[in-house]
Amino acid sequence: MAFRENVSDKTKSYLSNQHSKSASEQKIMAQPQFQLSDPLIIAGQQLFEKAISVELRLGFPGVEIYYTTDGSTPDRNKERYQAPFQIDESCTLQAIAYKDGWLPSDVASRDFFKIRQRIADVSLETPPSEKYPGKGAASLIDLNTGNLDYRSDNWLGYEAAHLTAVLDLGQPTVIEGISVSCLRDHHSWIFSPAGISVAVSSDNKNFSPAGQQSFPAPTLIGEAALQFLNVSFTPQSARYVRVQVENLMTLPDWHAGAGGKAWLFVDEILIA
Repeated sequence: MAFRENVSDKTKSYLSNQHSKSASEQKIMAQPQFQLSDPLIIAGQQLFEKAISVELRLGFPGVEIYYTTDGSTPDRNKERYQAPFQIDESCTLQAIAYKDGWLPSDVASRDFFKIRQRIADVSLETPPSEKYPGKGAASLIDLNTGNLDYRSDNWLGYEAAHLTAVLDLGQPTVIEGISVSCLRDHHSWIFSPAGISVAVSSDNKNFSPAGQQSFPAPTLIGEAALQFLNVSFTPQSARYVRVQVENLMTLPDWHAGAGGKAWLFVDEILIA
């Protein structure tokens, strides 16, 4: 089909540039590019006391995987994965896959936590929903993290209610923060905490505020995810630690269940 004589100068310039491209450039442009899947981060567990072995895997020939544990974004200038390796400190492991002729994968990420302080006992000041009682208070200190299935018995579920727990460290201990493991699954009405507050005591009667952290309310629906949320504070000695994990309480206006009761799901509380 012939072009009309009054083709614009801009169009003529574009066509001229296209015709001037080399055959190799045109061949590359004609080839569709597919994106690699995310590499798998394989480890026995997420929480450990000494060290843990980690394997990175993507079952596809010719793939190279690069990773970081220092918080930086992985790329081809970072550490290349060769064989399973040991992690002996808390970190966020991030990994990305590359293969010539393919788009790189998205960055896969997983948090690992070294347990520095075992918690002797725990009690709940607010009970969970009868629908999702987990294993009771013990679920919060058994070092068994839940998965994306909120029906797992590792999760304690709270409907429009806050979780308040008191941790007994067994003896006076210097601490400087806590971490809370929780679930986000907006489609199931489960939201991240609105905030976390911490108070400490030597006698389990008189508590003093130690730290507090608020978290921004989401403005869009997000994918289901496991989260560790942290509260840091000035190092101080305590035997008892009261942790309140605050429920969002009401579903936001943009949610399909707007105005309904929000759920909070927690499975572990760790001492830093």
